[in-house]
Amino acid sequence: MSDDYNKILHEKSLNPKVNNLSVYKMWANTYDDYVINQLEYVGPQNLINFALKYVNIDDTKLIFDFGCGTGLVGCEAKKQFTDMTIDG
Repeated sequence: MSDDYNKILHEKSLNPKVNNLSVYKMWANTYDDYVINQLEYVGPQNLINFALKYVNIDDTKLIFDFGCGTGLVGCEAKKQFTDMTIDG
């Protein structure tokens, strides 16, 4: 998909009069790439870095519960907590 197509879908997704379900169905294959690479979205990294201030990585009973969404937070968590199992 072109950058222009992603921008059009992004704008549609912000319009409260548009059915977001249909927009995201069209956008699903390129959404992560657009958000990460074009918008430089760093929310997942920021969330995990914040969590690291309060969580002991060596705690063997560590449990994370994530709302899956795009899965970007889970991917970032997996980078920091390598022995963590994610099921979503």
